[in-house]
Amino acid sequence: MTFPNPFRDRLNVSFELPKSDFVNVSVYDLSGKRVTELVNEDLPQGNNTFYWEGKSENGQPLNPGVYFLRVIYQGKLLMRKVVFAN
Repeated sequence: MTFPNPFRDRLNVSFELPKSDFVNVSVYDLSGKRVTELVNEDLPQGNNTFYWEGKSENGQPLNPGVYFLRVIYQGKLLMRKVVFAN
């Protein structure tokens, strides 16, 4: 689950894992370029929450626009469109 969407200051990324496992969560721009990686590790069973503040991997603010949140878990790929607003 991602909220709020669109977001201005911070996007909350929250999901429930049925068991501890490796998860990768990355953000991509419209051209398909990865702008940052939020998670790339084993996570515990239960609720996991992370935040994205509209910044690149090196901490630079990104332009408002459409981005894609990519989640990889147990070999499955989930993409979600998020809007970073002014």
